[in-house]
Amino acid sequence: VEAMTLADRGDIGERVYLRGDFRVTASGENGAVLRDVNAGSDPNRPTPADNVRIIVEFPPGAVPPQENAVIRRDPSRPLEIRDVRRGADGQINVRVREIIAQP
Repeated sequence: VEAMTLADRGDIGERVYLRGDFRVTASGENGAVLRDVNAGSDPNRPTPADNVRIIVEFPPGAVPPQENAVIRRDPSRPLEIRDVRRGADGQINVRVREIIAQP
């Protein structure tokens, strides 16, 4: 939900981190697309999280999680937000990067 505020604000200007529980909706060679685990859970009661797509860039050599996996990011291992933009369709794209290499 805070992503909406960032999308409307423009330049982030400082380091901001993303924490929470996310479901992988797509996975590729160096990246993945995530959504909040609760997004889309009730089509009759849409939430702001339904319109947020998180696009993750992983460091070279890291293996992105598989599609449908659930990942948790807490204060000890957040994702760094690089860019937040609202598309013409209202979808908010949050570009983040993994900041700690996976073992």
